[in-house]
Amino acid sequence: MFTYFAQLWILAFFLHHSEDWDRVGVTVVALLLVLWANQARDRALPFLASIAFFTVYNFAKAPYLANHANYYLLVCAFLTIWASLSWLRSRELSEARLSQEFLELRPALCLTLVVVYFMAGFHKLNTDFFDPQVSCASDFFLRYAREYGFSASLIPRFLLDWSPHLVVVVELAGALLLLVPRLQLLGVLCFVGLHSYLAPLSFYDFASICYAILLCFLPPVLYEGEQNRARVQKGVNVLIGSMIAGALVARLMMDHRLDRDFIEADVAQGWFFLVGTFYLMNQIRLNAKSEGFRPWTLPGVDLFAWGAIRPRWALAMPVLLILFTNTSYLGLRTGGNTSMFSNLRTEGGRSNHLVMRSSWQVFDFQKDLVYVEEIPRRYEKYKRGQPEEGMAMTSFELRRLVEMWRDRGREVPMTFRYRGEDYEYDDVTAVEPWSQPLPWLAKKLMLFRVVQPSGPNECRW
Repeated sequence: MFTYFAQLWILAFFLHHSEDWDRVGVTVVALLLVLWANQARDRALPFLASIAFFTVYNFAKAPYLANHANYYLLVCAFLTIWASLSWLRSRELSEARLSQEFLELRPALCLTLVVVYFMAGFHKLNTDFFDPQVSCASDFFLRYAREYGFSASLIPRFLLDWSPHLVVVVELAGALLLLVPRLQLLGVLCFVGLHSYLAPLSFYDFASICYAILLCFLPPVLYEGEQNRARVQKGVNVLIGSMIAGALVARLMMDHRLDRDFIEADVAQGWFFLVGTFYLMNQIRLNAKSEGFRPWTLPGVDLFAWGAIRPRWALAMPVLLILFTNTSYLGLRTGGNTSMFSNLRTEGGRSNHLVMRSSWQVFDFQKDLVYVEEIPRRYEKYKRGQPEEGMAMTSFELRRLVEMWRDRGREVPMTFRYRGEDYEYDDVTAVEPWSQPLPWLAKKLMLFRVVQPSGPNECRW
C-alpha cells in the first residue's frame, strides 16, 4: 500500500507545477523525483527526499498556496517527521519497514481526507452557494461551456439549479460514508465520480492527492502478493506515463499557442489524468475480483481505533486540519483553508453561512476592513484579487501589500475608507500604521481573500 501511495503522492506535486509550467526548474525537478520513485528498487529514500523538499518549498511559498497545496504541505510535514523518526529509531531506511509502519499510520492519514471533504461541503452550507445565479456549482457547469467552446444554453437548466444541492450532498454524505468501514467503498466511488467531473477542468492535481489517500481506504490484501502488486504497479506506471505525456502535450500547446485556438493546455491535461486513473482503478478491481471480494464487502479501515494508531502524535494531523479548515469561523484567515469556490462570506461582521454566525468569531481580523475607492490600475488584483476598486480587504492584507510595495521601491497613491473615515494618500507606503511591517510568522500563517462589500457573494477562489 505504501509503495503506491508514495508514487501518487510525489506525482501530485509534479501535476500541480506542470499545470502551467510557470516554474520550469521546479517542474523538471518534480518530474525527476517522480521517475526516481517509480524506478527505484527501494522507494524509501526517494519518498523521504521528495516530501522533505515539498515541505520546504511549499512553506517558502506560503501563504500564497492553493487550498489543496496547504493540505499537501501539512501532510508532507508530518510524513517527513514520521519517516525520519522511523529511520533514526531503527537505523534503517527501507521501503519494507515504512510499508509495515504505514499501516499503523493509515487511519490518521485517512482521517485528514475525511476532514477535507467534510469541511469543503460544510463551507458550502450558505445562502449564496444555493443561489444558482452566483453559485460556484452552477459556475463550474458553465466553465465547461467556456473551456470547450459550446453554448451555455445547451446545459439543462435543472443542472444549474440543482447542482449546488448535489455537490453538498456528495461532499458531506461521502465524507460520512468514509467513516464507516463497510460503506467506505461507496464513499470512495462518490469522490472518484466528483474528481472525474472536475479533472477535465484542470483540477487533477488535487485529485491526485486525494486518490493517493483514497487507495488507503481499500484493504491491504489488494496490494499484496506478486500478481496483485504487479497489477497495481502496472496501473501506477500507466498513470505516471499518461500524466508525463499530458504535461508534455500541455507544454507543446503553450509554446505554440495552440491552447489559444483550441482548449487551455491544463484542461487538455485533465483527460490524460482520467485515462490513467481509470486504468489504475480497473487494475485494483481485478485484484478485488481475484481475491473473491464482492461489491460492498470490502473490509475497510477503522478510523475510530485511535489507540492502534502509531505513532500517537499522528492524530495531530486531523486535529490541526480541523482547526485550519475552521479559521474563517474563528475570525482568522479566509484564504487557502478549503473554503475555495464555496461562496462563503464571513467578513465584516456578516456571515452567509446557515449555521455559523459571525458573532461567534474569536478574533477581529475579518472585521477590520478597508474599502478601496481609488488605486492605480497596475496595482489592482495585485495578489489574489487584492486590492481592487469597489472591493474591500482586511487591514492585515493592506499592510502586507504596503510592505511588499515599499520593499520594491514603489510609490502607490491610494484612497480608501477605513472605520467610517476617508483616507487619501499620495503614497500609502510612507504612512503609518500601514507602513509598519507585520510579524514574519503572521504573514506565513495568515491570508485573507478579497471581500465583496454588498450583494450575493460571487464565486471566487
